[in-house]
Amino acid sequence: MTNILIAVDQRENARLLVSYLNQYHTIVSPTSDGLNIAFNLGIFDGHALSRYWPEIQRLKQSEQLLVLPILLVTPRQDINMITRQLWQSIDEIIFTPIDKAELFVRIEILLRARRLSLDLKHKNIQFQDEIAAHKETEAALRESEERFRAALKNTPLTVSLNDRDLRYTWLYNQPDDQTEIMLGKRDNEIEGYQNTQYLMALKQAVVETGVGGRREIEMEIDGVYKAYDVTVEPMIDNEAVVGLRSAAFDITERRQAENRIAILYTLTAALSKSLMLEDVAETIIQHGIMALGVTAGSVALYDPASEMLEMLKTVGYSASVAETWQKFSVHLPTAPLAVAVKTNTPLLFGSVDEWIAALPPGPQAIAPDTPHKAWASLPLSIDKKVIGVLGLSFPTPRAFAAERDFLLTLARQCAQALENVRLRQQLQNSAVVAERQRLARDLHDAVSQSLFAASMMADAIPNTWGKNPERGQELLKQVVVLNRAALAEMRTLLFELRPEVVVKTNLRMLLIQLLQAIKGKKFIETDLVSTGDEFSLPDDVHVAFYRIVQESLNNVVKHSQAALAQIFLDYSDLQVNVRIIDNGQGFDLSQSKSGLGLNGIRERAELAGITVVINSRPGEGTHVEVIWSISETARQKR
Repeated sequence: MTNILIAVDQRENARLLVSYLNQYHTIVSPTSDGLNIAFNLGIFDGHALSRYWPEIQRLKQSEQLLVLPILLVTPRQDINMITRQLWQSIDEIIFTPIDKAELFVRIEILLRARRLSLDLKHKNIQFQDEIAAHKETEAALRESEERFRAALKNTPLTVSLNDRDLRYTWLYNQPDDQTEIMLGKRDNEIEGYQNTQYLMALKQAVVETGVGGRREIEMEIDGVYKAYDVTVEPMIDNEAVVGLRSAAFDITERRQAENRIAILYTLTAALSKSLMLEDVAETIIQHGIMALGVTAGSVALYDPASEMLEMLKTVGYSASVAETWQKFSVHLPTAPLAVAVKTNTPLLFGSVDEWIAALPPGPQAIAPDTPHKAWASLPLSIDKKVIGVLGLSFPTPRAFAAERDFLLTLARQCAQALENVRLRQQLQNSAVVAERQRLARDLHDAVSQSLFAASMMADAIPNTWGKNPERGQELLKQVVVLNRAALAEMRTLLFELRPEVVVKTNLRMLLIQLLQAIKGKKFIETDLVSTGDEFSLPDDVHVAFYRIVQESLNNVVKHSQAALAQIFLDYSDLQVNVRIIDNGQGFDLSQSKSGLGLNGIRERAELAGITVVINSRPGEGTHVEVIWSISETARQKR
C-alpha cells in the first residue's frame, strides 16, 4: 500500500480523509520531529501547509527529479490565503466540502505521477550504470588497442605501406581480399571508397613533415559507414621520407555506440520539449533516421477497445502508402506493425526473404518496386501494456544484431515519451473540468441566487402594490438592482472564461461592472467617481488594477458589514490612482492575517509595479489606495 501523509488541522476534514483513504492506502501523520517519515503523497490544509512549508521545500529539493506531490485541502474562500511561496509547494487543490469521487481521481493522478517519476529515476539509474559500464569497457578496449598497436609498430605485420605518392605498395590482412584492387592506387582512386579526404590529408601531412600522426577517420566503403583509428608513421631513408607505414583499426561499432549514446541524450532533451503526441512521434522518427540511416518511419497508436492501429506520424513513405495504412486492424497477419503489437514482440527483418519467411504470405504485403529492403517493427509498451508501435524502413539489407539493443532503447524512449504526453493531457483535461465546475458553482452561488431573490420579489410585487404602493416601488427597485447585479456578475464570470476581454475593456467600465455585481451578493450602496482623461494602461497594470479592486470589493461584501462602498478613479499626467473606501466595521491591521487576501493583493501589485496602501481601524471602515506612477518613457509614448 502507498503511504499518504495527512496533515490537516480541521478535524472533520481530517476524519473524512482518513475514513476515505485508509482502506486503500497507509495513512501516516507528522511526528514530533516534523515530516521525518516516508510518504508518497502529502495532504495539507492551509494552516498545516504554512507550518510545514520549509520542510516540504527541503524534501522536494532533496528529491529533485522525483515528483513529491502535495495536495491542498481548503475552503474556496480561503484560497487567497495561499502566498506565492506556498503556491510553489502545491501540485493540486481540492476544495471543501470534500467530494469523495473527485478526491480519489486527484489522488490517483498524483500517485501515478509519483510512481512514474520513481520508475523514471530507476530507469535513469540503470541507463547511467549502462553508460558507466560502457565507458569502462571502452577504456579497457582502448588500452588493449594501444598495446596491440605498439606491438605491431615497425614489424612485418604492418597493415599497409604507401610510397611518397601515397600509392599502396603492400597490404596485410585486408578485409574482403581487396589487395589486388588497391595496390598501386591512392585511397581516393579505389572503387567504392568515399569521403577519403581526411585519410589522404593525414598521410600527406606525414610525408611533408616527417612526423607520424594518428587520427580517427570516418569514411564510406561501398556505401557502408566505416570508422578507423589510423596510425601513420614515416619511412625515412637518408633523412628523407620515402614512404609510409600505416595501421588502421576498425572502430566502427565503438563510434556507432558513441553516436547512439549522444543521440539518445539529444533525443531525451528533444522529447522533454515535445508537448503533443505528433511532436513526440516526429522527434523519434527523425532521431531514428539520424542514428540508423533509415529512409522512412512511422509511429502508430493502439486502441485496445477497437483493436485498431491509427497512424500518428509517417515520414518517407509515398502518399498512397501512408493513406492505405492510416488505420488498420492488429489482426492483419502480413503487416509487421500489427503482428508486433498483437504479440508485443519486436520484429526485425534484415531482408525481403526474412519477411516472407516470417510472415507468409508476405509477398502480398510487399510492393515489388519498394525502395525499402529491411524493416524494424518495435512495439511501444509501458509496464507490458502496448500503447503503439514504431516502424522503421531501411534502404539496404542489414543485420540487426549490433543495433538491436539500441532499437529497443529507442522504442522504450518513444513509449515513455508518448505516455508522459498522454498523462500531461489528462491532467490538463482534469484542470479544464475543475475550472468548469468552479464556474458552475460561481453561477449557482452568485447569479442564480440573485435571480432567485429577484424572482421572489417580483412575485410579491402585485399583492404588495395594492396594499402598500410605496413598499411595492421599493421592491421593484430592488428587483432592478438584483437583475443588474446578476447581469454584472455574469459578465464578470465571462471575463474569467475570456481573460483577454479584461485587457480590451476600459478600466472605468470594469469597475462599474464590479460595483454592480456586489449588489447581488449584499444590499449595499455603491458609487464610482472618475476624474481625469482615461488612457490605456500596460496590460499587466490594467489587469492588476482590476484584480485588486475585485478582491477588495469581495472583502467588503464578506467582512465589512458596510452600507456604502465607493471607488474613486483618478487619471493624471503623473499617476493613475484608485481608492476603494467603505464605511464598514474595519479591522486592526496589526492583528490581520492573510484571510483577507491582503498578501495576495500586495504580491499582485508588486509584480505589476504598483503601490498599495491599506488603512483600517476597528469601527472606522477600510481605505485601500492603489497607485501606479507613470514613467517618463510611458509619458512620452502617450
